[in-house]
Amino acid sequence: MSFIAIEGGEGSGKSTLMKAFSMEFSGHSLVFVREPGSTELGEEIRTLLVGRKMISAAEFFLFLSAGIQLAEEIVIPALKAGRHIICDRYRASTYAYQIVGRNRRDLSKTFWEALELFPIPDLYIHLVVPPEIGLKRKKKSGEVLNRFDEDTLDFHRRVEAGYDEYFASIESSGSRVRRVDARMPEEEVYDAVIDDVTSFIGLQQFALSK
Repeated sequence: MSFIAIEGGEGSGKSTLMKAFSMEFSGHSLVFVREPGSTELGEEIRTLLVGRKMISAAEFFLFLSAGIQLAEEIVIPALKAGRHIICDRYRASTYAYQIVGRNRRDLSKTFWEALELFPIPDLYIHLVVPPEIGLKRKKKSGEVLNRFDEDTLDFHRRVEAGYDEYFASIESSGSRVRRVDARMPEEEVYDAVIDDVTSFIGLQQFALSK
């Protein structure tokens, strides 16, 4: 079974893509999750993370806690049961935001050691958009902005650099990363991803795009 993680900075279109996927693959044996979230504990942690200021190390460990709860409660059992997983954010985001974005290189060793507890995605899809464009798009969307959305442009530039760093590291070990130019219109981003995903998970018949 396949485990696919969708990654990208603010305004990259992850949520829109996930909603499209949930419609596209309706009736198939797929599980859609988000991190942090999708478990009772994970959603409680998510509420804390998006709404309350905290020191960066506390933020880092809360993300790890939500992630391991998701992995052990949902991801691992679903994969063992023969179901595919598509996850909105995963460990790449923790590295990009909490390690590089927050300038906490001192937490890198802990991050890489903790990674051994998590199942590794078979495919990462990285929606790439310059932070200037993504943040402007997010503000125009009408969504309520959280404290990450409202952080500085320099922070979001570091986050994007963190993604590049993380993916370069795991690709050297054989992990698959699909980069998509998220500056394109939503439909074009979707078309650029859907055939790769359906082929990867072995589903050649789907509802909306054919």
